[in-house]
Amino acid sequence: MKNVEQSAKPTDAPKPRNKTVLYAIIVVVLIVVGVSVYILTLPKGGTTANVLIQDDSTCGPSDSACLFSPATINATVNGPAIVWQNNGGAFHTVTTCDASTGAVTNSNCPNGADASGLDSFNSGSVNTHGGQFSHVFTKAGTYYYYCNIHPWMHGVVIAK
Repeated sequence: MKNVEQSAKPTDAPKPRNKTVLYAIIVVVLIVVGVSVYILTLPKGGTTANVLIQDDSTCGPSDSACLFSPATINATVNGPAIVWQNNGGAFHTVTTCDASTGAVTNSNCPNGADASGLDSFNSGSVNTHGGQFSHVFTKAGTYYYYCNIHPWMHGVVIAK
């Protein structure tokens, strides 16, 4: 009788027991990559607005669609900034009613609406559809403001 040596049979590479697990892992990795790309491509400085500047793109003197919403808001002195965001199709400003901005002398603000002695600000033009302006209030008081382009648009910030 011949002595036959048997060589060991090569082992097969392990096969996944369940292809569903492999597919689930691939889906999870794709979701994580997709969410990461979304977060990284968000616009920078996208701060949540406290006050929306609204209009219907025409913004005439009798147009009730042109406004600051809410018209009155509370702020904390040296606290987080109040952020105005333009959600309309027209350019606007956020300008305090005080002598330094010329508002008190040009009658753009209601009678007695004078924030002189408090923080003074004038945003310049706030771009349409998402443009923002922010201000941190450093003095307690009632701040009256308006849109210099559309002077019938008024708002109030009460800083405490």
